[in-house]
Amino acid sequence: MKPNDIQIGKQVRIVADGPFKGQTGFISDASLSIKVELDDKSDFITHHYVLCSEIEPLRPTKPESPWVSVEDRLPDEDGRYLIAKPNGGIGYIWYYRHHGGTFFGGVVATHWMKVPQPPKGE
Repeated sequence: MKPNDIQIGKQVRIVADGPFKGQTGFISDASLSIKVELDDKSDFITHHYVLCSEIEPLRPTKPESPWVSVEDRLPDEDGRYLIAKPNGGIGYIWYYRHHGGTFFGGVVATHWMKVPQPPKGE
């Protein structure tokens, strides 16, 4: 590995040269490759700033949850939905948009999501 190369795989290893020779650091859970080139006159603050600005966009983001809060919106279509109840339970129930936007039987829900498609057979 060349000085100032940043290898990103399961971990990032930072190798500094010049005034930073021998200093290393690790960052986990990255998945791309980047390279930061600094000269011997670069100070530690500059080195750190450049490194952070290169790595930050590569951090994995949390996948978006399929659950929608009833405070944000209700389903657009009548049909069966999975709902999360205030007590932590989950239900499978009908939703009627044209009947006042209620879940069957007046069940109270905190969140809802479309029922996922079953796995395809082989």
